[in-house]
Amino acid sequence: MTRREPDVRPAAREDTARSVRTLGEAFAGPPATRCGVAPDGRTDRVTALL
Repeated sequence: MTRREPDVRPAAREDTARSVRTLGEAFAGPPATRCGVAPDGRTDRVTALL
């Protein structure tokens, strides 16, 4: 089996919106966030903090 290294590059300014969306979705799911942030619009509120 051949192991392939992932394609990685430094983030650019145009990556910001996509990165913030991804982090907002990731941080909206953990139990601590679910306890502290109301469910309606949770992802949007967490994303706004980033």
